[in-house]
Amino acid sequence: MNLSFHAPKKDQCSLCTTYREGSQSTKLELAERFQKHTQEKIKVRELKEDSKSRVVNDSTFLCASFDLQQVIYLPKSNESALFYKRRLANFNFTFYNIASKDCFCYTWHEGLSKRGANEIATCVFKALDFYNSTGIKNVSLYSDGCTGQNKNSIMATMLLYVVASCVNIEEISLRFFESFHGQNEGDSAHSAISYAIKQGGDLFVPSQLSPVFKLARRNQPYLVHCLRHDDILDFKELSKTLRVLSVKVADTGEAIRWTDVMEIKVQKQNLHQIFLKTSHLQKDYVVLSLKRQKNDNNIRSLKLAPQNYEPNKISKEKYLDLNSLCRGDTPIIKLSEHQDFYKLLPHAE
Repeated sequence: MNLSFHAPKKDQCSLCTTYREGSQSTKLELAERFQKHTQEKIKVRELKEDSKSRVVNDSTFLCASFDLQQVIYLPKSNESALFYKRRLANFNFTFYNIASKDCFCYTWHEGLSKRGANEIATCVFKALDFYNSTGIKNVSLYSDGCTGQNKNSIMATMLLYVVASCVNIEEISLRFFESFHGQNEGDSAHSAISYAIKQGGDLFVPSQLSPVFKLARRNQPYLVHCLRHDDILDFKELSKTLRVLSVKVADTGEAIRWTDVMEIKVQKQNLHQIFLKTSHLQKDYVVLSLKRQKNDNNIRSLKLAPQNYEPNKISKEKYLDLNSLCRGDTPIIKLSEHQDFYKLLPHAE
């Protein structure tokens, strides 16, 4: 019947591939590093399974994963004129509740804001603020270890602010997967959304993405939130105020390198401390104390400011390309209906 099994494509871990396919001398050289790499991979998966098991018996516990989807470029059409043109980058951040399978989609485009640590921290903050209102007390989060977006002092500051400002949430832990060995349930949402976009025909402006995102999973639609430029909160400035960025040494005298951190934990009862682990195999936390914090009320009283007081500017070249598709010598007819959107995009002069 001409049946066969399809081997799905997946990014391969360079360390695992090198060790598996390398010579005997290469394997001996990498043996210790590969062993620790494997142990870390297994341990964080075990911790995640423990969190998933706890959710079944504890209604005040939240286990969730989050990630940023691959960039979506618009306009999307089969028109050949698009091939050589710069297009508008659209971002979709997913926050996936592993127990209920609810998935929040926070979406924006580059004409509103970038995709840095503040944007990611804001999306996580908004999701946690929602779950605080449902009575959640303890939170266990999982994500990849992208330093520029997830694994940094800005994310740690945001988590500290959440436990300080939220009524119900008392403790949050954020664990990072071993590189190239993530197990993120949000990937299923990314896959479903990518397929829905592929099947959705021509898409010209970001507003057309929202219904596509929402109905990419029909039996339990994704919860889509379109962000404005002033929705992005400046947690980096808050980090400077709390002097988290300036703390380079733990209480034990050990140097703090955020790139090495594998877990961040914060507690309501210890608002002047951030607990860190540089390995999932590590038993005890390294404590980072905010020694200049006079009292816990300092954090609670701080007000968050928006990162962007005006929309982000796209490059002049991209602006000209997008508008030429609407009003050029050979415009895309359907895209011309949305020319006002592209004409009003803020851009560099």
